[in-house]
Amino acid sequence: MKLKYIILIALFISTVFYVLTSSTSISNYIAAQVNKRGDRPWAPKAHYYIAMYPYHMNETGQAMALYEALAKNYPDSEYAIGAEFMIARIYDRQNNTGRARELYREFLKKHGDSRWADNARQRLKFLELPY
Repeated sequence: MKLKYIILIALFISTVFYVLTSSTSISNYIAAQVNKRGDRPWAPKAHYYIAMYPYHMNETGQAMALYEALAKNYPDSEYAIGAEFMIARIYDRQNNTGRARELYREFLKKHGDSRWADNARQRLKFLELPY
């Protein structure tokens, strides 16, 4: 009897572990739920933070898609501005310095007084250093 419970607990733990380590499916599910409630005032913020998970898990393709959707679906939101910065940051992280520099410059032209502007200036300055 105890062995049966141990096996069930092990199966449960392995299922939970699989779901938690599969951030793409989690992010997609949560993003879909947020999109269903897109007219809610909290939706852009939720979308922004949902995209942070795959970004920090180094799943840049998934993060890029989520940030692009945020910028497209909520263009007037302050979080759309953050999404534009994070898209540049993803290119920067991927060592695509040409595209990252271009996006940082565009970002600073459009949003030079935003809360992300100082970070964009700092990254752009670093990327323009001679090697």
